[in-house]
Amino acid sequence: MREESVSIYFVEPTTTRLDLGQDDDGQPMWIEVKTELNYGEQQELAGLALRLQKTDLGSDAAPSVEMDWAAYGLAKLKTWIVDWSFTDAQGKPVKVSRESVQRLRPWLAQACEKAIDEHAKSLETAKN
Repeated sequence: MREESVSIYFVEPTTTRLDLGQDDDGQPMWIEVKTELNYGEQQELAGLALRLQKTDLGSDAAPSVEMDWAAYGLAKLKTWIVDWSFTDAQGKPVKVSRESVQRLRPWLAQACEKAIDEHAKSLETAKN
């Protein structure tokens, strides 16, 4: 018997906190992510990652589809992350937005992406 409050058909809007270690001051760094993406979010993320490229083979040639890794990386972080422990230079919390994700230091964005990938992999493993 399953729990009455959990639907087997719909993704519940819950979150999971992922630990990223500590910053240089010893403060904990974390991101709070959606526990699971819903179908619409998965499709939007997949669609943002692809771009059509026109070929030089003439107007009759079909365009090729290429992966836009920059767009995908930004979209992945923005889609999954709902909150984080990151602050500005004055120590004030910075809200998660496309602009704030773009302004992350590369090493921090990579740490967030790695944590999200590990989280998503654990979801897939749990389903199987």
